[in-house]
Amino acid sequence: MAVIQLNQKESSETIVEAGDTVDLGVLGPCLGVIIYSPNARQAYAAQLIAADDRLESLAIRAINRLGIPGNLEVYLAGASVESDSEDDLTQCILEDRAVARQILLRQMFDPARLHVRWGPVDAYTRLMFDPEKGEAKLKINDYYGNVVYEGLFEDAPLFIN
Repeated sequence: MAVIQLNQKESSETIVEAGDTVDLGVLGPCLGVIIYSPNARQAYAAQLIAADDRLESLAIRAINRLGIPGNLEVYLAGASVESDSEDDLTQCILEDRAVARQILLRQMFDPARLHVRWGPVDAYTRLMFDPEKGEAKLKINDYYGNVVYEGLFEDAPLFIN
């Protein structure tokens, strides 16, 4: 079983097969995206600097490989805001959150299968996924490295920023 680590320096993506896991790394203000087929037990995983045409292209590639978007599970995480960020950067991150949802819904992903956990203010989110189990996990550390949450994606608190 291999652990695939995505590059944290630039937007990157990979296909994850059953038997492997992917660690999207520390997301910070970046978006972590997993598009998963429970039937194929495969996932597209990406760390993106922004919600833009790269997210749309990723979604199209995932649909072409994995099938009908309404049957796929989507996980979005990260996009944390720093309390000392300039207002325009904070606004950009908050807009990315909304744009990411719009892009995925425009591609006909089922809203009930769109799972979102944005990182809290001044936190570092890590998203991991195991397609064999269909299991997403989050680890969230605060600015000082203290663990705020570690466990299953669906059990993570919904932070309102």
